[in-house]
Amino acid sequence: MIDRYLERGTMYLLEDDGVKAECVVTDEGGGVLELKNIAVEPAFQGKGCGKAMVDFLIRTYTGQYTVLQVGTGDSPSTFSLWLTRWGNTPS
Repeated sequence: MIDRYLERGTMYLLEDDGVKAECVVTDEGGGVLELKNIAVEPAFQGKGCGKAMVDFLIRTYTGQYTVLQVGTGDSPSTFSLWLTRWGNTPS
């Protein structure tokens, strides 16, 4: 599945004495940036690494996109929230 979008996406790594997390985002057009993939090393899950990655994306892409759309994970435990509208309150 990752092979289908990796070539047109941008991958980011959270490194601190080794890779702790990674994510891939794609430009979906119309002001939409999609988070296609995010993964955190098991030993670092629940320690804020995933949140740090999303916070980084928001800081990096604010002003360039109006919506961060999450197209990752079909498990309810994957994320409790992940639709962010920059400058607006999510509806």
